Amino acid sequence: MSPSVAATSNSRAVGACAGVCFVYGPPFHVVAMAGASRALGPTALTWFHAEPFHAHVSPVGPDRPRPRRGRRCRRGWARKTVALEGHEAYEPLYRAPMRRFELVEGSSSKFWEVSLEGTTVTVRFGRIGTEGQAKSKVLASPAAARAEHDKLVVEKTRKGYRETAAKPRKAAAEARSTAPAKGSIAEHLTRLRALYEKHDAPWRARKGATDAAIDALAKVTGIDVGPLRELWKAEGSAGIVLGVKTATSRYPVIFESPQWAAKTWKFNRSMSKGADPYVGYVEKPARDPRIASGWYNVGWLPIGDFGGGHVTLYYDAAPGPGGKRGQIIAYTHDPDAMHHVVDSLADLLSSSLKIVASRADDWLADLE
Repeated sequence: MSPSVAATSNSRAVGACAGVCFVYGPPFHVVAMAGASRALGPTALTWFHAEPFHAHVSPVGPDRPRPRRGRRCRRGWARKTVALEGHEAYEPLYRAPMRRFELVEGSSSKFWEVSLEGTTVTVRFGRIGTEGQAKSKVLASPAAARAEHDKLVVEKTRKGYRETAAKPRKAAAEARSTAPAKGSIAEHLTRLRALYEKHDAPWRARKGATDAAIDALAKVTGIDVGPLRELWKAEGSAGIVLGVKTATSRYPVIFESPQWAAKTWKFNRSMSKGADPYVGYVEKPARDPRIASGWYNVGWLPIGDFGGGHVTLYYDAAPGPGGKRGQIIAYTHDPDAMHHVVDSLADLLSSSLKIVASRADDWLADLE
């Protein structure tokens, strides 16, 4: 479209002051800028595709000052200028209201939102029913931001996300008001699940264990499971990754069910009754005095493993001198050693999130 000095007949309003022209146009309509005072001089047409705009125009010349952002310029429009037949105009900042997309499929229940404000594209994502987390990206220009916005929408729809009505922030506030207590097992699972979704890892929404199954384990082993009961009963807990740090390395240990714990405990008990395979073996590093001696102890309740027995995690109900009942210990193979991990299950969950987050790209990507 070539420059012109005429304004369209259905512009809503044209206001003018010395050297400044403000033009307000209806959405999705081409609007021209026209001279409205002798002080302004000849002006030019500008066209922004399918967008309303508010422009600040001033003549350019050796005896004319460069334009500044005027008080009457609507907040939010870009300061970047473009020359139009000897004049300058502020380019419009594209605005797009928040759009929401959801993916509910199999074990996935995720949302993704996107909004555009000038050169900034903001996305919010997470598990449906939570506030999620937000990230913003600033682009070089309004047009680049619009292109980025559209590209992200296309990518999400290709992944199976479907657009839904945007939910008001009141719903998010209500979700926060029902958030689990800080430091609770429910909070740990909520935060861990968000970490899974951030890295597109499958979350196994398994039912929590029954009291009957946990009571059966306690009866077989004679061990009071204490805080483990709440964790086992929580929906989705069986199969989660626990980040475990020993004196030698870090491991993604899978938290197992009460049934697995009973089966593994029985196997260890049978091994303790056989010939000791560790006769003459020197443990390196030296055994932590908080852990009882020996390699098979009926007071060690197995709760998770990594690598098919390469690492076994235990709830220790029979600690050594200086140890605490309920502490978490671990057996590692090759070299065989027993490690003190943390003093309690609560400490394990607290440290686990940080460890998993630090290795999420590797650990969670391997989940199937």
